[in-house]
Amino acid sequence: MPQLAGLELSKALELIGEAGINFEFRLEKSGNEKEALVASQRPAADTTVPSSTVVHLALTPPQTIDEGEVFDMFRYTIPSNPYPLIVRLDALLPSGERVRLIAVDYPGGDFTVPYRLPANSALVLYMLNRELYRETVILNN
Repeated sequence: MPQLAGLELSKALELIGEAGINFEFRLEKSGNEKEALVASQRPAADTTVPSSTVVHLALTPPQTIDEGEVFDMFRYTIPSNPYPLIVRLDALLPSGERVRLIAVDYPGGDFTVPYRLPANSALVLYMLNRELYRETVILNN
């Protein structure tokens, strides 16, 4: 199990993708950091666990976000598969730019990915390069 606690969100998502970790995020109530950080993980880093183990990650939100941005959690239940399949979550920004949030071998179940994006971005979930789901990031007033 890699060390994820203490990492900024983008670095944690990168490591999760590289290691093929089955993961689930939840948001902590308070955050006083400039960026979103992984506050804790269970099971702990440097332990040996079966590949099917779900790693629970608590994330502190950033203290402030820029005007016109949204910090929230993407949630989707992916059908269970007999073995992990490549899943990716991309953001299509209002500028037309495509940003990869995460790509990971995922067995199915609750897929939760925190994000910080401009309002009116589209989140697009793919499995095996086939679009499964799409939603628009809405600015909450």
